[in-house]
Amino acid sequence: MSNNIHTGLNPARLTGTNKPASTNKQETEQPTNQAPATAVKDEVKVTDQAARLQQLEGDLKTVPDINEKLVAEVRAALADGSLDMDMEETAQKLVEMESNRRTNSGNEDES
Repeated sequence: MSNNIHTGLNPARLTGTNKPASTNKQETEQPTNQAPATAVKDEVKVTDQAARLQQLEGDLKTVPDINEKLVAEVRAALADGSLDMDMEETAQKLVEMESNRRTNSGNEDES
């Protein structure tokens, strides 16, 4: 689909040359006796809070994603039958967690 806009006006036509507005040679030439421009350096200042966040990010990289000790304890408890779980409480927490996830993501419709 294309849109054609007709204004009834003809396109502007430019006439003339691409010469500078001034024909005075002295005004158009750059002075050669000026010192070269010095390089501009960017500077970033980090607040104490940002520095602390950077430190925490670095610290988190050293922490494993999975707590291997806890996983081993749960596996052992499952294997020997000593794991005591309240299924009603677990189900309720799963429902709450799913409800919060949907609310926080803005996705209210059920899939």
